[in-house]
Amino acid sequence: MVQIMKIVGKVKVGGKKGTGIGFPTINLGISSVSEDIDYGIYAVIVEIKGVEYFGVMHHGNKFINSDNRDEIFCEIHILDFNENVYGEDVITQVLKKIRNVRQFKGEQELVDQITKDIEIAKNIFKNYVK
Repeated sequence: MVQIMKIVGKVKVGGKKGTGIGFPTINLGISSVSEDIDYGIYAVIVEIKGVEYFGVMHHGNKFINSDNRDEIFCEIHILDFNENVYGEDVITQVLKKIRNVRQFKGEQELVDQITKDIEIAKNIFKNYVK
């Protein structure tokens, strides 16, 4: 599978709002992300300390649980991962766009959509050979 692009960045502390809804994320400094990538939800592979993990990346605005809806975010929910990696350098291979960023009516609708996004990403990862 061919990657769309590669993002290299350092994990920074976020607002822990993803953790609060059951989907912890790592947050990358937005300066790490090329302006060439559209806002959206993507299937990605994240390399941390030489180990690759599958994940789902949100790049764009947050419409729910955000104090600043104009701020741009790059956050990744890494599947089957629960480690503190603040300050670590990561390499993210962006594989495929899943959908556009959109506004949700509430937190449960967001949770339901993230669950669907993860299932779509898992199907994409079936075609990836490490």
